[in-house]
Formats: sequence, C-alpha cells, structure tokens
Amino acid sequence: MNVEAPIACTLSAGDFRKRLERIGRLNRKHLKRHEQDGLSLRLFYQPSARGEVRKLVELERTCCAFLDFQIEERQGELVLKVDAPERARVAAESMFADFTSGAAPARASACGCC
Repeated sequence: MNVEAPIACTLSAGDFRKRLERIGRLNRKHLKRHEQDGLSLRLFYQPSARGEVRKLVELERTCCAFLDFQIEERQGELVLKVDAPERARVAAESMFADFTSGAAPARASACGCC
C-alpha cells in the first residue's frame, strides 16, 4: 500500500517561526539567487553554506515529508532543489515563499521571460 504524506507541515507555531528565522538567516548570509518554475524551486547558495543547507534539508524532510529535496554542487554553487507534488499545487506558492524568506525577489520562471 502506498500512503502519500499529507500536504501539511508538522511543526508547532513556535517551531515554525523558529524555522523561518533559521531560513532567513541562512538566506541573508549565503543565498545568491533563487528561481521558481511551477512546482520546483531552486535556491543557489555559496558553497560555504553546505553544512547549513544539509542540516536544513534534514530538518525539513522530517516536518514536510511531502516535499522532495535534492542538493547538488555545480559551477561554484550549492543548489538546493525543492519539488512539490502536483497535489500541493495550491499550497506551493506559500511554501516556496517560506523557503525564500530573507531573500531578494526571484525571477518568475526559470526561463526569465516573466
């Protein structure tokens, strides 16, 4: 039986606020840019953020099991890709806004046309 994780964060209100503060600090210190394309968000960090980004992913996989997280290093950047399932389309914009807390505005799409 394949049971899908619910589209819900399991953090309490206080823990959620602390998580947003953590993300904001990480982004202000290390985030170079971000791009959103539909149900995918890519966050481009300085390589020196490796440990902090891995810890964030570890924490997020626990409270938001419905999201898929991938980390890769390329061309002097650490890229965190966050994918939401189709069934989370309505909530994706709000969720992705949480991951870009403290960051400069993104381009509306990966192609840069919007």
